[in-house]
Amino acid sequence: MDQFLIPNARILLDLGQLRFVDSSGIGSIISVMKKIKSSGGELKLCSVSKTVNSVFELVKINLLVDVCETREDALESFG
Repeated sequence: MDQFLIPNARILLDLGQLRFVDSSGIGSIISVMKKIKSSGGELKLCSVSKTVNSVFELVKINLLVDVCETREDALESFG
């Protein structure tokens, strides 16, 4: 994946269709976030369901990655 990562990339993951996340999914998000940040980029998540957001809050992923309510909010927050 590193060879395909554009420096300073701004990545938005729309999780609107995601209804469940487990430790593998959380680990993948954290791994991707670290790679993006190490190249000077940003990762944002949006449209997270209440169930998934509860899991994110439980494991504190919301302290590591910006979780925005809507896609528009996320795009605006990139600046």
